[in-house]
Amino acid sequence: MKYIILSLVLLTITIYGDAQTKPPKIKTYMEDIGNISNPVKVIVNQIAQYKGVDAAAIGVAGSKSDQYKRFEHLVQQATTRELLQLTNHKSPIVRAYAFWGLGKREYKSIIPEVVEKHLKDNESFTYTSGCEPETEHINSFYLQALIYHPDFSYLKLSKAEKEKYNKLLKR
Repeated sequence: MKYIILSLVLLTITIYGDAQTKPPKIKTYMEDIGNISNPVKVIVNQIAQYKGVDAAAIGVAGSKSDQYKRFEHLVQQATTRELLQLTNHKSPIVRAYAFWGLGKREYKSIIPEVVEKHLKDNESFTYTSGCEPETEHINSFYLQALIYHPDFSYLKLSKAEKEKYNKLLKR
């Protein structure tokens, strides 16, 4: 009897210990925005203070804005985990750039889940591509990026997936 109890205790400890060493699933990272490194926080605060999202080329000259340069710096400095967390940031500008950063990283793992989580996120921001700024919403920005943006072309969406996301855009 003593050996049976001892065996059960050891088995329980082994199972519990193994569960503690496994990293959390990546989806849980999307829930937590508290583990952002200080250098990334500085960049994020600068991005959030600017009142819009800029494409790579804006204005008549088609030049890079300071905001886009901050975005490039964010992609260089942030981990994929931090970018995932930032898709839930309070600023829609940060959320947009974080998602775009995942595309630049060719991060395939849970892009559809990120998009689906934000389908009802219609917070707006100003998006400038070329000369004319436009009002954009997070949900449509995510969907359009997923379908049309070259930074997401590695996902190779099927025709059915593209149709599904296009229907969601037209709602």
